[in-house]
Amino acid sequence: MTPDSTPVACSLDREFPFPADQVFDAWTDASLLARWWGPEDFKTSVCEFEARPGGGIRIDLRAPDGVVYPMTGAVEEIEVPGRLVFTSAALDDTGRAMLKLRTTVECTAHGSRTSLSLRVHVIEKTSAAARLLAGMEAGWSLSFVRLEALLRDLREIVTSRVFPAPRAVLFEAFRNPQQLVSWWGPKGFRNTFDVFEPKSGGRWRFTMHGPNGTCYPNEKDFIAVVPEERIVFKHIDPVHGFRMTMIYQDEAGGTRLTWRMRFESEEQSAKMADLIAEKNEENFDRLEEHLMHSGMLAG
Repeated sequence: MTPDSTPVACSLDREFPFPADQVFDAWTDASLLARWWGPEDFKTSVCEFEARPGGGIRIDLRAPDGVVYPMTGAVEEIEVPGRLVFTSAALDDTGRAMLKLRTTVECTAHGSRTSLSLRVHVIEKTSAAARLLAGMEAGWSLSFVRLEALLRDLREIVTSRVFPAPRAVLFEAFRNPQQLVSWWGPKGFRNTFDVFEPKSGGRWRFTMHGPNGTCYPNEKDFIAVVPEERIVFKHIDPVHGFRMTMIYQDEAGGTRLTWRMRFESEEQSAKMADLIAEKNEENFDRLEEHLMHSGMLAG
């Protein structure tokens, strides 16, 4: 990647007391982006963001006086959870571009904190864009205040444990369906897999069979699979949909596996928190037993 030689319109660096994947999600998940984009009292009446190279962007920002500021764009680069580059065009009331920009966002993880670098370069501008350029840095600074407030408000259920095994072994225990089918789910459950495609854009369709004989159909779509680092999938359910991020990190004596479950609403998260925490621990117990019986745990 070569440095952008176009003029810099805005350059900001901020540190957020949240993990990099959580900060990055707030940039690439349209439902989250809509909640912090723009200064306080501004609202997004339209927020569309396709998190893939070539994906389209459309954001209509409504000011307190009712004036709408439309923006269109496209994703150029995306590396989860570290780098996002997108182009954008601020449109006038006739739909013509007043200002074209290239924005680069880089997230650097420092444990549970994230350094964020924002660089906005001017591709093309008209005389009508002077006011937009003059207020850009202040606008982004105010947006970052809203971003941090959003990250503090998000309700996640987090389960974490250190397993005495290398990352490669722990990752393979999920990626390999012959292993996964034997330990996935709470105590007493078993599984029947129909479709298992552990790759970005892949599907996972299976049935969990409860101890009492009840069957629970499951639909999940993989969002990202980075070998030995992270797995992200969306659980599709009319009752409690959520996004799961599984993170693999080296730690003394083995690997820390962290599950971050972000529900579609704070109400769902609060309602499910106690039950999910208990069942996730049971799931971790089953994973540890699987590794031990398979002779995969370190001495």
